[in-house]
Amino acid sequence: MTRRYAIIIGAMKSGTTTLFDALAQHPQIAPSKVKEPGFFAFDSVWEKGFVWYDALYDYDPSQHQWCLEASTDYSKSPFVSNVWDRMSENPSVEIKLIYIMRNPLHRIESHARHVQRTGREIGRCTTIRSDHSLDAGLSAVNLAISQYASQLDCFTVAIERGDLHCLSLEELRLF
Repeated sequence: MTRRYAIIIGAMKSGTTTLFDALAQHPQIAPSKVKEPGFFAFDSVWEKGFVWYDALYDYDPSQHQWCLEASTDYSKSPFVSNVWDRMSENPSVEIKLIYIMRNPLHRIESHARHVQRTGREIGRCTTIRSDHSLDAGLSAVNLAISQYASQLDCFTVAIERGDLHCLSLEELRLF
């Protein structure tokens, strides 16, 4: 039986948590125990394998239609790569992607505040910059994440197949 995954791929600071929390309430969705597992993004997590990944979900085939996770690291190219290749590697898996965006200026401001507070821009890696305030200039990661079309280029096959849905935080707020 094919396992179906709905994966929110970003962009960081664009409402991924809000969207994840809303979708996780649906009775036919099994949300990941860890919102951002980063399974398809990092070698050290990918090496744990699909058995590990599947264990992140309390999936009951009599109740659930979809597994759900939200890892913004999946759309942090060129700093994270091979995400779509990994996603499409397992033929017994069906993946639908959701890419949520936000007004880029608001996203950049929120990103800078987040990294200034947490010290992390990509996964669990600590940033080498000591100052992420906007006065210190945009980091390369912050700028790249806001180039939405470039981020989506990594998922061209999913787009062509109709397996990627885009929306904005502003649209989400309408609901």
